Amino acid sequence: MTEKKKMGRPIGATKWPHAVVEQALLAMAYTRQPKAALAQLEMAGVDPLPPLETVRDWKRRYSGRLAELTEQFGAEIERQAVSGYLDVVAEAQEAEKILIRKTLEAAERDEIPVRDLAGAARNLSTVKAINVDKILLYQGKPTKIIGREKDAEEALRGLADKFAVDGSSENDVKELGEGDE
Repeated sequence: MTEKKKMGRPIGATKWPHAVVEQALLAMAYTRQPKAALAQLEMAGVDPLPPLETVRDWKRRYSGRLAELTEQFGAEIERQAVSGYLDVVAEAQEAEKILIRKTLEAAERDEIPVRDLAGAARNLSTVKAINVDKILLYQGKPTKIIGREKDAEEALRGLADKFAVDGSSENDVKELGEGDE
């Protein structure tokens, strides 16, 4: 660590070395946040560390260079992010399996209070629905039904038109009132 510092900069320094600025911008390209970029600089052993406000200023001042770095390393940044997300998903999936198994075992031993059974069932159904949705999404299959937004009146008109045998149409369909059957 530098012996003498003033506000994060070595005493007598009028500006930060280009390498530190570039390293901070690259870290921001990866993390998207000045505070997270500063943590990356610290882990990389940058000494002295620039203050957070300085890193925020660099994000604004050197936005063009930050955009270049993001573009240059975008595919790698995305690959690393997806890899990290997949690791988290795998861990969450394993935890989910353990919790489902424990819930089932507790239910079999009648350890879940009756008042909590509906909630446990609802939670398990939610887990199942989310997982089915993600499987369908991953497989490129539809995850929702579209084109079924007709309201009941439109559906009834369509049926009346389809099954009209005496030449009547949707305009001839009368509303049932009291006493009509």
